Amino acid sequence: GRRRFTVESAARCVSKSLPRKPQPPVRHDCGDDAFFLTSLKDHIAIGVADGVSSWQRYGVNPALFAWELMVRCEEAAVKHAGKLEVVELMTAGFEAAVSQDGTLMGSTTACVASLHCDKGVLDVANLGDSGALVVQRDGKVILETKEQQHYFNCPYQLVCLPVSQRTGLAS
Repeated sequence: GRRRFTVESAARCVSKSLPRKPQPPVRHDCGDDAFFLTSLKDHIAIGVADGVSSWQRYGVNPALFAWELMVRCEEAAVKHAGKLEVVELMTAGFEAAVSQDGTLMGSTTACVASLHCDKGVLDVANLGDSGALVVQRDGKVILETKEQQHYFNCPYQLVCLPVSQRTGLAS
């Protein structure tokens, strides 16, 4: 018989600051971080974004961009139901997030994974120091993504600047 692959998952958010009341796009108080998990008929998509807390210095809530990115990645995963490569999924989520009303600001590292349950194919896209780790039941690690950093504590990030500051930037 054919083997069908599944994912066992759990999410727990622990904010390192005082609890905040989540307001859209923020779904849970995960501090500056965000995630999504969507399960379709033969496809599971998972994403995590680690919002950059340094934006607080400028009066920007770092969680907003991370959540907007994950909400938009989830929408793309549902809309395309496993037909997009994960890099395309992350790109679609990013482009949808930054094309909002132009007031969204922030940056985040991100990791998006897609499991095609019937085929047993796992695709992972990772940017920065977020990551994916796949461990078999016997404890053997079969996949671990590598961090991508410019230098220590300076990971690659997806960035959303206000529209007024986007002119002249490469797309």
